[in-house]
Amino acid sequence: MKIFKRIKWSYVVLSAMFLLLGIFLVANPETSLIMICRILGAAMAVFGVMKIVLYFIREVEGVAIRFDFAVGLFCIILGALMLWRAPALTDVLSVMIGLLVLVDSVFKLQVAVDSRRMGAHSWWVTLVCTVVCLVLGVLLVKIVETNTSLRKVFLEA
Repeated sequence: MKIFKRIKWSYVVLSAMFLLLGIFLVANPETSLIMICRILGAAMAVFGVMKIVLYFIREVEGVAIRFDFAVGLFCIILGALMLWRAPALTDVLSVMIGLLVLVDSVFKLQVAVDSRRMGAHSWWVTLVCTVVCLVLGVLLVKIVETNTSLRKVFLEA
């Protein structure tokens, strides 16, 4: 039963982190998304460099099925684009984060229901955090749709 408590609290902490991320993105979508895009771009480029280094370090056997070089090069190119064109990618990133929050919330919803079925006493904490994250995920996706529509109206006028 101790393992279930650890799992439950890790879900509560993760839900709280998503909640804070959602609030931060709703409150300040442009600046925060550009920052997140650049951080992800840098991380992607570093990951790409690591994959290419691994390609040259590993033995030749099995190299043809690993695709370390191709994945590394793709990650470097994608990371460079994310660093260079961060403002242009904010809408896409916002939708991706919103969808990630939605998918994660659906899984957490099942965890909350399973916790209740197993007799956990504070299953409702996970449920409340999950519902809040679901709402913020929907808002995040909806804000991008609204902002895009507003931009089209102002650009056409």
